[in-house]
Amino acid sequence: MQNKIQPPQTNSNEHSSESDNVFTTAKVMLENDITEIPMLWGHFFQKYGLALIAGTSDVGKSSLMRQFATAIVTEKESFLGFELKPDHKRVIYVSSEDDEDSLSVRFKRNILKVLITQDMKIFWYYLMTEI
Repeated sequence: MQNKIQPPQTNSNEHSSESDNVFTTAKVMLENDITEIPMLWGHFFQKYGLALIAGTSDVGKSSLMRQFATAIVTEKESFLGFELKPDHKRVIYVSSEDDEDSLSVRFKRNILKVLITQDMKIFWYYLMTEI
């Protein structure tokens, strides 16, 4: 008995279904009109998938990402001189090192002046301080 998961039978357009394009074929990918990877920010972050920001302690990774998230929710056209192309203009910021109190202080100190006129209900934080 084999334990392999088989992809679903493809329909005439060779996708698994119209509403759930999880499986596709190499033929479909070769024949589509996509010539460039869709980007969210300049040539740094792809529009889809995950990205990792790595570096030594205290170089500003979290500050950079908070400012990046703020640029998205405040509908800026660019960030640090590179074009932003968000579809939804909403952010979920996942933090494994900051608690709500420390983020609140940083948020008020560094970002509040930019956001005075913005609706901040679209900026969500997910705090994972106990891993």
